[in-house]
Amino acid sequence: MKKWCCLLGLILLVVSMVLLIRQFSTPQQDYGVFIGMEKKDLQQLTKSYQTMVLDATNLDKSDIKQLHSESQQIFAYLNVGALETSNSFYQDFKDLTFKPYDNWPDESWLDVTDSAWQDFLVHQLAQSLKDKGVDGLFLDNFDVYDHDHRPEVYTSLVQLLKEFQSMNLPVIINGGSTFVSQLVAEDPQLARQLIYAVNQESVFLAYVFDANKPVQQTAEAEDFYLDYLNNLSQTGIQVFLIEYGADSYQADKILKQCQELDYSLYLAPSILLDRE
Repeated sequence: MKKWCCLLGLILLVVSMVLLIRQFSTPQQDYGVFIGMEKKDLQQLTKSYQTMVLDATNLDKSDIKQLHSESQQIFAYLNVGALETSNSFYQDFKDLTFKPYDNWPDESWLDVTDSAWQDFLVHQLAQSLKDKGVDGLFLDNFDVYDHDHRPEVYTSLVQLLKEFQSMNLPVIINGGSTFVSQLVAEDPQLARQLIYAVNQESVFLAYVFDANKPVQQTAEAEDFYLDYLNNLSQTGIQVFLIEYGADSYQADKILKQCQELDYSLYLAPSILLDRE
């Protein structure tokens, strides 16, 4: 009996040491966004993340469970306001598209007021992601409200947020400053209830697609974003940022600013979000 107790104690000690070594050998990052990353690369991430965003389309429940061992929160990408030709359901909803998407030739803006689209988003796409075990949704293209400014669009977007809340799926809204600002102004308490966080791209660096590189953001745009994000923060909505292609000097400067503002930052090496 004493022999078995000693053996069990030794095994527990080895397991504890392995976990401890792994904890200190795997760098912990606050935030990572890998929407364009392949499954095999997601399975070989070199860092762990407090909050990670990914495209879970080709992942299953076991994949999410494995990724959860390295990340505390996993948010799954969901394109609310636009349709891509690569979507398996493209043919079903292509008649709802109304305008090409700048810089992304395979994508078009879509009429979010359509009840069939809303039902598909909630009961098919979002439910499937919930069943896979993700912690929340990363909602893209709420900027559709900038391109289709009808009151019905605003109402439809608010209703979608309420549906996701009823599913216990917290949301990070990517961009969508016009919509989010209106919701915060009209009902800050409701905004806090419906929006876990907002992600804003290119606050400090503007990405030039033709040149395939970032440049310094204009002072006017930077001031707008910082004022807008400060208002969200004061309202109680968390703030996440993505900056693309920063060099080491820019990265250090941006990181310090985000630490002072208490914003979570991901410095993306690629505009495609396909690399760590």
